[in-house]
Amino acid sequence: MEILIELVPSRKFLEYAKAVANYVDGFDIPESPMGVPRPSSTVVGAVLKRVLGHDYTVVSHVRLSDINPVALASTVMGAEVAELDGVLLTVGDKPVYGSSVNQLSSEQAAEFLRSIGVRIALGAILSMRYELNAIRSRVEKPFDFFYALRVSIDSIEKLSRVSEIVTGLGKKLYAYAIIATQRNREFIEKELRQPYIELPKLSEFVEHVQDLVNGVIISCPLDREGQIESVKLLHSLQR
Repeated sequence: MEILIELVPSRKFLEYAKAVANYVDGFDIPESPMGVPRPSSTVVGAVLKRVLGHDYTVVSHVRLSDINPVALASTVMGAEVAELDGVLLTVGDKPVYGSSVNQLSSEQAAEFLRSIGVRIALGAILSMRYELNAIRSRVEKPFDFFYALRVSIDSIEKLSRVSEIVTGLGKKLYAYAIIATQRNREFIEKELRQPYIELPKLSEFVEHVQDLVNGVIISCPLDREGQIESVKLLHSLQR
């Protein structure tokens, strides 16, 4: 099972990436989370590949709310040239500046990219809130991997069913784990409003999901120390 760390782009992203590199298998790089401008996830991913090497999995994101089909293709082709391992297609949060474009859904974006010959692995979000039939329909679209959101110990049975659907089609599934600490719990509850995992419960969570997913993405908003502690813990469990 791969351990990916969510690396929110900043001016000092490389320093942080080097600090956690020994404990992770790769990096998941969101694009302007919460609609706030950040360094391009594609550029950040390209730098990580160049500096840290190609042994690390690197996945960048594209916010479909911000771009039209030409800009989408240009961005994803750039990720392909940089030899990133995948691009996650997501609508994204409402931008804090300007207005949303919203010309393509994730499914339409994937179909468009395949139609013009883009070959890089494409990913999408799977929310555990949706019924299995809706999830199956999404999995059948031209995506190669999926990030399962709203995963908790209480939803393991459903995750197992989703895993059967995804792996049955030869695709990959990753569980998104939001880690709560004293420093960020209030933010998660008020702003993200998603199930979260208390840091002391992380090992139990992994025990439940490790046979169902190809990897986990560790997110610990506003608490880098908590995020580092999380990936160190998972690394120690896998030795």
